[in-house]
Amino acid sequence: MNKKKISLLAAFALIAFAAYSLWPSPPSLQNRAAHTLRIAVTQFPPNLHPAIGDDMAKSLVLAPARPLLVGYDAKLEPTCLACETAPRVETKGDDDQVVLTLRDGLAWDDGVKVGLDDFAFTLEVGRAPASGIVHGSLYRDEIMSVEARPNSAEGPPSIVLQRRGHHCDAAALPIHLLPAHVERPVFLANPSHYRAATRFDTAPATPGLSWSAYRIEQFNPGERLIFARNPHWPGPPAFFDRLIVSVRGSGAALRASLLAGEVDLVPGEAGLGTEQAIEIEQQHGDRFRVIWQDTLAFSRLTWPLDDPRFADLRVRRALAYGLDRDALIRTVLAGKAKPATSSTSPILPYAAAAESYGYDPARANALLDEAGWRRGADGVRRDARGKRLEFEVATTAGVRERELAVQVIAAEWGKLGVAAHIRLVDPRVLFGEMLPHRAVDGVALTHYVLEPDVPPRALRHSQSVPDDSNGHAGVNFSGYRSPRMDALLDELATTCETQARKRVWTELQQLEAEDLPDLPLWFAQRPTVTARWLTGVEPTPSVPYATAWAFRWRDRRAAISAE
Repeated sequence: MNKKKISLLAAFALIAFAAYSLWPSPPSLQNRAAHTLRIAVTQFPPNLHPAIGDDMAKSLVLAPARPLLVGYDAKLEPTCLACETAPRVETKGDDDQVVLTLRDGLAWDDGVKVGLDDFAFTLEVGRAPASGIVHGSLYRDEIMSVEARPNSAEGPPSIVLQRRGHHCDAAALPIHLLPAHVERPVFLANPSHYRAATRFDTAPATPGLSWSAYRIEQFNPGERLIFARNPHWPGPPAFFDRLIVSVRGSGAALRASLLAGEVDLVPGEAGLGTEQAIEIEQQHGDRFRVIWQDTLAFSRLTWPLDDPRFADLRVRRALAYGLDRDALIRTVLAGKAKPATSSTSPILPYAAAAESYGYDPARANALLDEAGWRRGADGVRRDARGKRLEFEVATTAGVRERELAVQVIAAEWGKLGVAAHIRLVDPRVLFGEMLPHRAVDGVALTHYVLEPDVPPRALRHSQSVPDDSNGHAGVNFSGYRSPRMDALLDELATTCETQARKRVWTELQQLEAEDLPDLPLWFAQRPTVTARWLTGVEPTPSVPYATAWAFRWRDRRAAISAE
């Protein structure tokens, strides 16, 4: 080999060594602290009780330790992370029985076995209206009893939930399991005060509150959550010793943390804006992987239907015609979303054609004139008493695309003579106080994740309007009350034959479009951003989120170093 070739080989060797040195050392070559995965999000939940309040941020950050008991995987197949197999539905007379075969050895993180008493206590709390448990009607009206059934083989007994009537979605039970041995004394001390006294919030690192692969080790309110492995988890072992979930105030701060090497994973549910994710993908693809996922996350504008400004259907339709939602998706989301005409995602097989309220400012102006809102000298519309058509457009602060969206919405409605004022609110205030008490002075841009082929009862049923009767736990923030909608939701729960079910789904979507209980905007594609060395992350379209499967995540560098 001549000197020239030797020099070239040496140069290539130096380049390769330099490149390898820039790649962080694998955990197997470092100390145990390297088995830490750093996750960042843009918002934290208003509370840490898994079943009080229903917001995306909480479901996301709590899922490594306290995921939804029964939900859907990335392929929208039913799953139960606490179980050996998927939920099984049996028929007993006129009712359904949902059978859950728990993992052998399933225990809370203090070592106490998960059992029948926990399910009975969860049912007890869910039935108490003042508890504030989401989906309270499920506990009060549908789940009649819970019992343990011995298995023929060795192992724990199955849990059998008796559900009133026959349901096409009988196994779709949005239940968050509660530990009886920890929470029952708190609940019994004062059931009406439970939501303020629960140890999930007063002492979230208390042993015995988590049953999945991780447990909460430390919580700094508004800053970060630290998860450690649950030593009593009987499922597949987790690779990472710790997960650190920290909050950044904005997408810009998230991006900066990513590029500085301070963050390994940014979940799509509460992470980067679309434009920021595209920029990371195009300019930093050597370091990060961006996974785009179609979702069942329904973005909408809610408005209070008992407010005179929105009670008139002509005003709601005018606001719909006066907003170019296709342009909104192109400009704010770079086209990474599917337009919504109802709460049913177009990726689902029973999505039906419904009035879409395409952009028509002339028709919007005519409807506002017809409703008695006339333009004044300043261009703002007023009613016959001289009251201005004026209200706020609220959304969460710190999420770039939502902030951009409300700016566009306010500007578009301003052209109609509507004085729409932007209000950016801390997520914990918006979802923890304002929306549950229906205290937004106007409309709010919100998001709700639905489940496949499950009626949108939480969004549309009159019993889901948040008020004192349900502990302000509903998410029907508009206050929509329609006997016809209630009947369709009830019918859909028990109409299982394919064509008949599709007919009910179609009528439900058309009624949504006719009544406009809220203004559908889009179903977004969400970008999850991970370091190139992180494997096993698989975003999901519905709930639970990908963080529920954190025990599957691995560091590819460790596998390489072991070879």
